[in-house]
Amino acid sequence: MFTELLTALTGSPSTVVAATVTPDAVTIEVIGAQLADEDTIFEVASITKVFTVMTAVSLQHEGALSLDDSLVDTWDGAPDIPLHQLANHTSGLKRLPPNMDRKYLKAHEEQPYAVYTRALLGEGVSQAKPKKAGKVRYSNFGMGLLGETLAVVTGQPYEELVTQHVLEPLGMTNTGFTAEPLQPRNRKGEPVPAWDFDALAGAGALRSNVTDMATFVRWWMDPQEPFTLMLEQSLGWQKAEGFIWHNGATYGSASFIGVDMENEVGVVMLSNVPDPLGLTITTTGFKAMERLRP
Repeated sequence: MFTELLTALTGSPSTVVAATVTPDAVTIEVIGAQLADEDTIFEVASITKVFTVMTAVSLQHEGALSLDDSLVDTWDGAPDIPLHQLANHTSGLKRLPPNMDRKYLKAHEEQPYAVYTRALLGEGVSQAKPKKAGKVRYSNFGMGLLGETLAVVTGQPYEELVTQHVLEPLGMTNTGFTAEPLQPRNRKGEPVPAWDFDALAGAGALRSNVTDMATFVRWWMDPQEPFTLMLEQSLGWQKAEGFIWHNGATYGSASFIGVDMENEVGVVMLSNVPDPLGLTITTTGFKAMERLRP
């Protein structure tokens, strides 16, 4: 199916490893220029945001914090924003922190997140002037801030929290933050570094393979408490008609996952080029979900 849908990638330098997922089977296809298989690691980018919110929900369930807690409880000079508004992108915060401006991005073009520390995040939070809350405005700033807030509140690194609350319980042993991914490439096909993260890791730092992401998709076909709260309050996931989804992109990767809980089907797509030929990975993910659903 994916080979047919991705005919536009003929001649592209990208590699895509994709999977259709049901409760009983995972069917994997590899399309593209480089050798890859079910074990090949990719940057999953903003799909990390779903894991960040799961970690927050788990910590709330344990009583370590509440999603109604405000940023002012943790960050000096922060706007009065409850954590749940970070988790559903309704905080009014912009896509990037105010101190991650054009000058900063030009100076750190290939690694914009690697040197953005907790100290810089604290400065960015104190400088933030959010728009009126309530409207969905997708924010890497907000989700990265949520992840680092969890770390500050608990005294544990964000990476440890995600591993403890999500990766280990779901048996995702090939997912983490340090494994070397398949060589990322820019839209011209030139090799670029994999993105490293510091204080904004919650926005996009995870790396994984199609096998582990299929495990994640399958788990979400029948989600258990306390994580059903994410569906009830629109936390973490994006919603389409009949299914939930998320995508992601770094300077050298693109990703997509979709889950139809009612019909128990799902899709995983991982690529080492950032949305080649426009939003090819995301639009193909949607087309694949449409084909799979009755």
